[in-house]
Amino acid sequence: MAVHSLAGVFAYPATPPPSCVWDDTRALPPATEEQISTAIRSFQKSTGCDFWLAAVTSVDAGATLRESSRKLRWNWSPHRPAFLLLHSRGKDASSISVSPEIWHRYPASELIGILQTAGARLGQKSLPLEERLLDAVINITQDIERLESIRQRQAKGPSALEQQAAIAFAFIVTGVTCVGGLLGWRARARRRLKLTVCHFPQAAVASRLGALFGGGVIAETHPPAG
Repeated sequence: MAVHSLAGVFAYPATPPPSCVWDDTRALPPATEEQISTAIRSFQKSTGCDFWLAAVTSVDAGATLRESSRKLRWNWSPHRPAFLLLHSRGKDASSISVSPEIWHRYPASELIGILQTAGARLGQKSLPLEERLLDAVINITQDIERLESIRQRQAKGPSALEQQAAIAFAFIVTGVTCVGGLLGWRARARRRLKLTVCHFPQAAVASRLGALFGGGVIAETHPPAG
């Protein structure tokens, strides 16, 4: 395997490892490395993003892990959406580099939360290194797969079933609104009717034939002459 050197940092394979894992420190048992490799390949297939895990003994003096992880990611995936998790065994510290394409593809708030969670897991030094690396890789890949699934659904738009449900819901809301308006109108009409009081005009009429009450003409109309 051809080996290049990042200026002032460390030697690295000229081409990305087929397993997506480069363990220069022999820190990972074969079974753990296979688990990580399987998870990464599945992630690459479902999202179209690269993911690399590199474990090195140390980086050169004057070089930071952050700078080293960014340079290695650029060398292995210069123009692709990619993650690179670099672990320095000498410092027992890790750095995750994320390409600009990833930041453009997924919500920044979600990515920051995912990276912070991974950083916390990697920092649990009471656990074995291989367990921390496996846990971080599994959680990052699963969370990004979730974001990718959401992104793909949004790109496709609502399904036929979702559209039918939305139309049915709109009809229900319209029907409820109309019925509510009709009931409200009837209630207001009833209230107005209850408040309406009718009075007959008072008329002075004489008693007839000794009756207690009398009768008379209040108004009289005649049809027009034909």
